[in-house]
Amino acid sequence: MQALIVALMVPLMLLNVFGGIVSGIWLAILGQWWAIGIGLVAIFVHALVVPVMGAGVTLMMVTTAATAARGGVALASPFILVTQLLIYGIVAAWSIAAFHIFMSKADYQTHLPLLIWSYGVAVGPWAALTARDRQSGSGGASTIASFFLQIAYVVTGLVVIFAHTTTPITWLQIFLAIMLVGALLQTALAVIGMIPPCAESLPADKLGAAMWGFFKKREMVELEVPTETGIRKVKVSQAQLDKWQAEGKIGPPMPACRVHMLGLSAFKPVIENWTIGKNISRETYDKFKDANGDLYATEFREDGETKTHVLRKDKWEELRRRLEALG
Repeated sequence: MQALIVALMVPLMLLNVFGGIVSGIWLAILGQWWAIGIGLVAIFVHALVVPVMGAGVTLMMVTTAATAARGGVALASPFILVTQLLIYGIVAAWSIAAFHIFMSKADYQTHLPLLIWSYGVAVGPWAALTARDRQSGSGGASTIASFFLQIAYVVTGLVVIFAHTTTPITWLQIFLAIMLVGALLQTALAVIGMIPPCAESLPADKLGAAMWGFFKKREMVELEVPTETGIRKVKVSQAQLDKWQAEGKIGPPMPACRVHMLGLSAFKPVIENWTIGKNISRETYDKFKDANGDLYATEFREDGETKTHVLRKDKWEELRRRLEALG
């Protein structure tokens, strides 16, 4: 998800850079030096706001961690929500103040450049903070917050430009609604991340062990089942496979085995690695493996689909020689 947000933020980052330059030059030509001055002062004010916000957030995080240790995730969830509302509230208040300061003095001539300039003042400092966090490897949460801030401001700005009949109250409601969605989403992700692992350990940049385990149980795996006409591949969920293994119908997965594969595109065999119990059943493996534990298979087309057939080594060698003769 973080990668998707970063990708969507690319055009917004271009607006951050070029929007400020273009609107700054525009305002300078119009003689609106007061707006440029306030924008520069905002940089220093933001440097004072961030440590105060950081102290409040750190205090809430310590409280949340202590509550989770004593009462679990359910008891800590309200504190997580309050922490996110605190962060988003400060960011929203900063942006609303920037919008009011500049747009309250706008006229027909300065309306658009002041709107773009106010976006830079409202969003720019937070976007720069997010970029620093990402460089340090801890920018997941701030990336989401910065993303929703930029989306909220852009959407509100478009409403201001094109929906002339709307009132400032409507603008405020649109902005706060989008920011609230971001706060609730980030709260949900934080709660999921605190749920104890239910299966394997989870990489730190994912949503949480529980969510990973949820989707893993629904991952489809392929098994090869021997039939009267040959080997047929069937797909089952990881949860179903686990159930069969627990009931003793299928043994636990074995280490990977080498498979000598004759593909459709070339007669020269290639080596593949299959996991026994996942890519092929243990029964099929035991039936067709050679003295070294290798398997031999070929691909073929049937009903417009590419399928795989496992052969004994002597049959596979005979097929390979025939194909090489044709080539």
